[in-house]
Amino acid sequence: GVILLIDYFAIRAAENEFLIRFAEEWGADRNLDLLPNWAFSLAFAQFNLADSGSNEKADESLQDAL
Repeated sequence: GVILLIDYFAIRAAENEFLIRFAEEWGADRNLDLLPNWAFSLAFAQFNLADSGSNEKADESLQDAL
């Protein structure tokens, strides 16, 4: 059940790099990309880390989440 909350607390603590790294390391084993909260949180974290003009990865992740 804690995995369902990790993304929320990582976003609240502005730990975007941690959230993305956690999803890359644990996502394949736990199918995190199938959970709606993780899909949106990853897109938000990528948006927060992107430069002002390069939000392509965040846009693609948001489209996948939708």
